[in-house]
Amino acid sequence: MHPKTLLTVAASGLAVLCLAAPAGQALAQGKIGVVQIERIVRDSPPALRAQKKLEAEFGKREAELAKAADQLKRQQDELEKDSVTMPEAQRRNKERDFNDLNREFQRKQREYREDVNQRRNEELGQVIEQANRIIRQIAESEKYDIIFQEAAYANPRIDITDKVIKALDAKPPAAQNDMPGPFTLAQIVSRFGGRIAGDPDVLIQQVGSLERAGRGQIAFFSNSRYRDRLAGTGASALILAADAEAASALPRIVCDDPYSYFARVSQLFNPRVLQAAGVHASASVAPTARLGARVSIGEDSCLYPGVVVYPGCRIGARAILHAGAVIGADGFGIADDAGQWVKIPQTGGVAIGDDVEIGANTTIDRGTLEDTVIGDGVKLDNQIQIGHNCRIGAHTAMAGCAGIAGSTEIGRHCRIGGGAIVLGHLTVCDNVTISAATVISRSIRTPGTYTGMFPADEHASWTRNTAVVRQLAELLERVRALEKRIEGKEKSDG
Repeated sequence: MHPKTLLTVAASGLAVLCLAAPAGQALAQGKIGVVQIERIVRDSPPALRAQKKLEAEFGKREAELAKAADQLKRQQDELEKDSVTMPEAQRRNKERDFNDLNREFQRKQREYREDVNQRRNEELGQVIEQANRIIRQIAESEKYDIIFQEAAYANPRIDITDKVIKALDAKPPAAQNDMPGPFTLAQIVSRFGGRIAGDPDVLIQQVGSLERAGRGQIAFFSNSRYRDRLAGTGASALILAADAEAASALPRIVCDDPYSYFARVSQLFNPRVLQAAGVHASASVAPTARLGARVSIGEDSCLYPGVVVYPGCRIGARAILHAGAVIGADGFGIADDAGQWVKIPQTGGVAIGDDVEIGANTTIDRGTLEDTVIGDGVKLDNQIQIGHNCRIGAHTAMAGCAGIAGSTEIGRHCRIGGGAIVLGHLTVCDNVTISAATVISRSIRTPGTYTGMFPADEHASWTRNTAVVRQLAELLERVRALEKRIEGKEKSDG
């Protein structure tokens, strides 16, 4: 019988696991262990690496605060020394200046502490998550009935902390998936070239998109129609071309081709993930089945034979995935670098809501940076392609062989006919119906039905009509020329 999982809270304030025996089982006859969580978050190799990472990330701000504190101390000493002999008006001005500087220092110090605490909790949370997995594995493999954390006293015979710490640093070569870095802009440029405008010591931890990137992330800008997103980005740095250098005051890498440069940087932070082989002992799967890591499937969901769910994908409750559906394959992300295609790592996932049905052989690509999102109640027919970074609104339905190109957003309660195509980077508003075989090449802002088909005909007739269509532009120019000649003749006759 597998242990029951209980959630407790460590002294650090982070959630940790304590494994307990099922109710009614005599603990006195069972196997008991103790884990000192405080040691794990202080002494384990992942915790020490996290501490070094935080020191590198916040070292510059800490030094700036220390310098500001020294400056305030000097001003305070000078003010106290000279206040007796100083004219009243001058003293009040100096006191006001000092108080303004002190308030600004206190604000920066408070923000620094909040940021440090948040990042420390994020980093140590990952350490605790790894430790929890290892504790579960030890408990199951070595038949522990209960594992306590933070005991007042523990006999070394039952203390498994050293075992957990050792396991935290003992990853098999095939599972080395840790993200490298962080890197400064100067270090990135030393690898890939380009020119830095702004602070070269800005620390970058990951890539991000213009609209969703946060502190520690670098985004790229290469299309003028996204200039509004550039103004509001939360990224710490940008990759852009020389003709766009003045578009932002953020630290930036200036290069010839921002898109291919971004592909290289993304590869730097997201090396190819090598999954560890095997199936966990607690899993109930067919002997021939193969499961990737970090797969999450909601309650009452049904995956038929042949469904493939890649790592990092989430499937909500009551979902139905028919045979051959592929969730989370890489999107078609490549950049042209001097005639060679450079793969852009697809680091997002796929997030599928509740009550979604996905037809046979339908494919939903993982996002490049953020998740591809399928809203609640979406119904997808067979052999549909959903490109990377798409967002499909709740209760939208698509018929077979429809294709939605990457980075397109489809609204709620839309109906898309069979064989319809929506080109990339477009927006379709709520309550839109797209007729079968229609190609949508522009964003749709108004609800309604949209149709664009060339009707079938007897072949010879269709060929003649198609030839006329090809000449429409030329015929239009000729008609316009005739209209001008007629208008000129009428004026001269008048």
